[in-house]
Amino acid sequence: MRTTTKLCLVISLVAAVGLASVPVANAKEELPGSVHLKGFASGKKKDNKQDKKIRKSRKRAERAHDRINNIKEWNFATSEWNNSQQKAIESLQGTVNAIVAGVPAITNGLLALQAALEGPVTSALNDIDDALNDTTTGLVGLNLARPQFGAFGLSPSNGAFQGGTGPVNGSADPPFGPEGDAANGSGIGAPSTYVVDFNDDVSERMYSVNVFPGTTPGAEARAANAVNCALAATTCNAISAGTGDTEHVLVKIGTGAEAVNGTVFGGFSVTALSG
Repeated sequence: MRTTTKLCLVISLVAAVGLASVPVANAKEELPGSVHLKGFASGKKKDNKQDKKIRKSRKRAERAHDRINNIKEWNFATSEWNNSQQKAIESLQGTVNAIVAGVPAITNGLLALQAALEGPVTSALNDIDDALNDTTTGLVGLNLARPQFGAFGLSPSNGAFQGGTGPVNGSADPPFGPEGDAANGSGIGAPSTYVVDFNDDVSERMYSVNVFPGTTPGAEARAANAVNCALAATTCNAISAGTGDTEHVLVKIGTGAEAVNGTVFGGFSVTALSG
């Protein structure tokens, strides 16, 4: 037993010595260390390149992350704006729908109002039109109510027209008024009766006659008066046929067979005033 034990110890010792001797020899062969330094430098360069790539990748990742965050914020803002627009559109649509729904009622109401007013309003407008065109009380009547007059002289001819409202207004634009000579049936030296054509119905008016003074010294003023020829048709027609109507006026100056020669009186004017 002891011999076997010793033998095992010898084998173990030899093995240990052999293992120890190999690393020493290898260490001596690689002592210069050139291989190990080159490998370290090469590894360090690789590490630096990898670090740069890592930093660049990290920056790109950060920029991409920032863009993603910006896109998220824009998307959230757009979504909120779209929601507000949608609410406004829905509100407007509701208002429009309410208006559209109320249109038939409004139309029916307007038609009913038209039907209710059409008769009375039309009648009232017709009444107003009639009132305005009334020849006595309307605007036409007011226009016709303006004074109409004519002035007549004795020279160069008896009853010669000197002027008046007729030529100013014209036969188509009332008030009319005299525009021609006064008719005198007996001529100069006869009784001073004249018929004046007013070219308009003046039977409802009052008349004013003014006698112009003559050249005879101390001649007395002659009295004068007038009447519508509708009331003196016989006399008017005797002076000038066809004058016995409402548009002619008979004027008489003085009494009897007084001379009308331009020296006793120079002429006259007659005015038809609205009565």
